[in-house]
Amino acid sequence: MSGISNSKDPPPADDAGSPPADEPLDLSADMAIDPGSVAAARERAGFISTPTRQTRALAEAVVASILERLKTEADARNGMLTADDLEELRGELEKKADALQQVFQVSFEEYVRARERAGWQRARRYPFDRIIVNRVSHLFVEDTGQPLAGDAVSRRILPAFFIALNMMLGHDRVESYQQLCTGIIDRLKDSLGEAFTWNDAYNDDEARDVALDAQILIALHFKDMQKRIGWFRNLINNHLPPPDPDDLAGGPSDGLDNTAAQAAEYWEITDAGLVRFLVSLFSELALALESLEGQEAIVAEYGAETCALLGRIIKQLGGLDEAAKS
Repeated sequence: MSGISNSKDPPPADDAGSPPADEPLDLSADMAIDPGSVAAARERAGFISTPTRQTRALAEAVVASILERLKTEADARNGMLTADDLEELRGELEKKADALQQVFQVSFEEYVRARERAGWQRARRYPFDRIIVNRVSHLFVEDTGQPLAGDAVSRRILPAFFIALNMMLGHDRVESYQQLCTGIIDRLKDSLGEAFTWNDAYNDDEARDVALDAQILIALHFKDMQKRIGWFRNLINNHLPPPDPDDLAGGPSDGLDNTAAQAAEYWEITDAGLVRFLVSLFSELALALESLEGQEAIVAEYGAETCALLGRIIKQLGGLDEAAKS
């Protein structure tokens, strides 16, 4: 531990709905969440339009144009279109094929550029997000190709996760973490140059300290485990963005009516899935509590009582995880 927290006093874990240093919030009330915070959280999570959605919009526009052309021709011929009329129209539409192909190609290229730009901008603006999410990213079914069902965990929980971070840690503390992580990234880039990768940041000792500090402050909100899990589950399920067809098992070529798409559309995180998420999220904390050196560092920063409380929270969480697996 390197004394990242501004105070050795732990946040008020007894109030299950309070950020560490702010006025108490009723976390059970969804109406307390500012819509602007939801939009910002979705931006932080990187939910942008996909090729499937863009090309579908273009396709719908093309179909509407064709139908309008057919209606115009039918009206001009007293509601009657012959096979010859349709053949003539076919030739007219074929002349536009090259132009349509260019439109679709430009749309896809714009999407690729937008996604690359969004990823880079998010990494620069929210490096703490990327570092903390790395602790749980291996669970996301979108990255494993597994179906989104049962106790699975989806990347779609990230907007709600970022809302929860701001509520449990407080906006100012999250911003301080972002700034600390920006400094870490700048230091690593200055040292490594073009050889820098995000794995260097994930494994950096200072970045691990930031992640551990955040994990401690978040974990202290789970003193009332069942209450907090219920709140967190509801927060996630009330703020799930729609599934991305490109991320579904089987790929977008399966269409939106396949079993995987239907399961994804109605998927919600379960208590067991959320416990798996939390076990991974608190990985550094659990590791620190396993060693005498780690416990002493937490005691020095937060006190013996808080260290003992953290041990009980992690143990209870591990017990829930084992029970869900059996």
